[in-house]
Amino acid sequence: MKKANYTLHTPVGESKATALLIHGLNVRPDSLGWLIDQLTARGIRVVNVQLRGHSKAHCPHHALHRITWEDWVDDLQAPLQEVRNRPAQPCVLIGYSMGALVGLEIAHRYHVTFDRYLLLAPPIQINALSRRLLPLCRRFGRVVLPSFTPKAYRVYPALPIGLFHTLATGIRSVAQRKHPGPLTILIDPCDELVSFAAVKAFAIKHRATLKVIAKKIGDCRYGHIKHLIVDEASLGPATDLLRDYLNRLPLTE
Repeated sequence: MKKANYTLHTPVGESKATALLIHGLNVRPDSLGWLIDQLTARGIRVVNVQLRGHSKAHCPHHALHRITWEDWVDDLQAPLQEVRNRPAQPCVLIGYSMGALVGLEIAHRYHVTFDRYLLLAPPIQINALSRRLLPLCRRFGRVVLPSFTPKAYRVYPALPIGLFHTLATGIRSVAQRKHPGPLTILIDPCDELVSFAAVKAFAIKHRATLKVIAKKIGDCRYGHIKHLIVDEASLGPATDLLRDYLNRLPLTE
């Protein structure tokens, strides 16, 4: 069922839990269908969010550089209301990359407590090289760079670098928060964008379960791009880790 900025996917029969699913930067929300199918097959209804700038119909390419962190946080108000429609059900937050940051932010901002948090390659802190480039992202925000997301999964072939400054705003905001609840993080230690040391420190601070995705060339379809998680193939040998996590999600009887 398509809503203003999210799609509701319901399982056959009564739902036993709710998942709030938030995509990554320049990743088409509908490309997470592989994960939605696994969740609904387990009796979990899914609220699949579409953040601003991830629909060509609603945000033309030339306007992307104007999007702010507050825009993305505000986009979660309607999806969160959908989650609150089933207050008695367990609820899990699943966010990939930028979506993981937005999820952590809204949990604090809107005082929402999830029963589980699954963060896929969360950019708790970007690596040193990327941090050195941030001043350029702010100054030359309209300049575009090609996207490394495969064509089948991306919204745009290139992005204005100003969006990475917007992402950095979110990183600073999330770093100031306390994040209660059972956190599980899946990440490759050789992630090209994210500082693994910062993620590891975050996991220790918040008592999160850290699961390492050790992808190698040949492990999966996109093995050479460590940050990319767009389907089961891109998880490589960590596919079983994800399935085991989903099988352990709390469900109402």
